[in-house]
Amino acid sequence: SFIEVPGNWNNEYHDGELITSTGYATYRLKILQPEYSKPVAIAINQIGTNYRLYINGNLKGGVGISGMDRKTSKPEIIPMIYRFQTNKKEIERLIQVSNFHYWKGGIWRSVKFGDAEKLKKSDIFYVFYEAFLISCLLIIGIYYIIINIINKRNYSPLFFGLVCITMS
Repeated sequence: SFIEVPGNWNNEYHDGELITSTGYATYRLKILQPEYSKPVAIAINQIGTNYRLYINGNLKGGVGISGMDRKTSKPEIIPMIYRFQTNKKEIERLIQVSNFHYWKGGIWRSVKFGDAEKLKKSDIFYVFYEAFLISCLLIIGIYYIIINIINKRNYSPLFFGLVCITMS
């Protein structure tokens, strides 16, 4: 069957049967690339709830323990970047996913493929971007809590400050 990625496999049909959130699947993709010797990478953000990544038949890594039932699998969600180098024009990517612990299964976010350095830079940019947003929310929250300490008659700055700190 073909399942859209990114997306979950809930409420999809396979051989006329409705697929639920629990189960396991293998996603296969062939990537055609020009021949060059630069290192390439695959960035995986969130796959529910564990997976194994194979490149050209070789295990490159994974997160959690993939199993065929709830007892033999262990959930874990960690963003990862897998670097590798190949001179082949065709790259076969297999991702074995299993989910027995969460309400949606499958590959939820985009799996990125490209130049290893560019993917690393975009990942670092994303971390700095999130750190900037968290810092802004913390500063705004502290500012409004101080405003409330100065003016105790109005509690709305206190609540807004607490909401900002909670969101950060």
